Amino acid sequence: MAITRANPLATALWIVVSLLSIGGLMGLLGAPIVALLHILLAAGAIMVLFVFVIMLVPLDKHAMSRGIRFGKVVGAFAAAYLVAVIVVALFRAPLAGETAIDPSYTAPSTLGSLLVGTFAIPFELISVVLLLATVAAVVMGKKHI
Repeated sequence: MAITRANPLATALWIVVSLLSIGGLMGLLGAPIVALLHILLAAGAIMVLFVFVIMLVPLDKHAMSRGIRFGKVVGAFAAAYLVAVIVVALFRAPLAGETAIDPSYTAPSTLGSLLVGTFAIPFELISVVLLLATVAAVVMGKKHI
């Protein structure tokens, strides 16, 4: 639905719905901590930044109306592809059986130790990129620098 909307704010809201759905699927798959982090970071912080940029950047009404037809065609192909994938998945046998998950794997302490230990530098680089994106959004929104 996001690619078929002409209004950028409606597109951002549909992306939020998609990200919340992905977080729900992660929760259903047995990863509640990852689901919570995904909802908080992706659907929360990053989409707030997107909406902030959309509100700050002046949009041309004529430019938004040009891509509607292309978006509907791409959306129709994407929907047909999704239906085909779902039909194939329903009628195929699963590739692997259910595997047992170690309880320590889903513990919050495991995620915390990985973020502070092994993945500390990538975690901090992501925070710097988000800070730079926020500064860029403010600079783009200002009339005079």
